[in-house]
Amino acid sequence: MEHRRHIQEDEVDLKAVFEMLWRHKVFIVLFTAAVTIAAALYAWSKNPPPVYKGSVLVEIGEIYGEQFGARALDNADDLAVIVEKKFPISAESPKGSRSLLTLSAMGREPERIKSVLQSGMDFILERHEGKLRGFQIFSMTKPVTEISVSDKPINTPKRKLIVEVAFAAALAVAIFLVFLKEFALSMRKENYEN
Repeated sequence: MEHRRHIQEDEVDLKAVFEMLWRHKVFIVLFTAAVTIAAALYAWSKNPPPVYKGSVLVEIGEIYGEQFGARALDNADDLAVIVEKKFPISAESPKGSRSLLTLSAMGREPERIKSVLQSGMDFILERHEGKLRGFQIFSMTKPVTEISVSDKPINTPKRKLIVEVAFAAALAVAIFLVFLKEFALSMRKENYEN
């Protein structure tokens, strides 16, 4: 009998839970609305300066010799390190490729990004032209793609997501606060009865 009473005490009465939430509906709605409005105001007032990204794909040329066959003018990974040290450019070789190099740069001015990428390209071309001296058969390093800069900034705030997450979090916190209040009241009531 005592075991059965213990199980009944641990059961959750969903009707009582919903009635409790209904009694506190004004608090839940006001709290959720206040936090959501504050998040919306924050999200729409936050206007970071735009940041754009540009890139170009470069194919590293090869030299051909009777003694060694075909050989790249530069190792792509080594060239990436050299270019990154000399310019504000990120350079990496696409996975599995030894003859391609992606140059990318970010900044607030699209024209400046193009200029930096062009300087990096010019540096690579001059470096490789110097390595071609004395070779009759070669393929020159060349851009595979044009230098392109995104039209839209890459750092636009995700305003809708900020507001949606704020709404969901505020609703959860409001419900938690209602449960916490009811728990505190029931504990106070038990203390007065004892």
